[in-house]
Amino acid sequence: MGMKTKTDARKLDGATQAHLRKMVVQAVRDGMTQTAAAKTYGVSLRAVSKWMKLVRDGGLRALRPGKRGRLPGSGRLNHRQAVRIRRGSKLRYT
Repeated sequence: MGMKTKTDARKLDGATQAHLRKMVVQAVRDGMTQTAAAKTYGVSLRAVSKWMKLVRDGGLRALRPGKRGRLPGSGRLNHRQAVRIRRGSKLRYT
């Protein structure tokens, strides 16, 4: 008796993730319960619920992969911030 292991969908590329989401949504639309779809496709019930809401609010286009991560250039310190951190990080022992 083998146990089905869940695949970590985060490790799949964006197009494959989008395809998985569409298959799960279609299964639910065709009458499968969200719980059964989650078990069948090896995803969480929370993910299925979220995908169904996205489709309800924005159609199947809402399941397409979006851009991930920070915007280029964001998260960098400007010169003034870097100087303040350098000054403040010098440890003073008495």
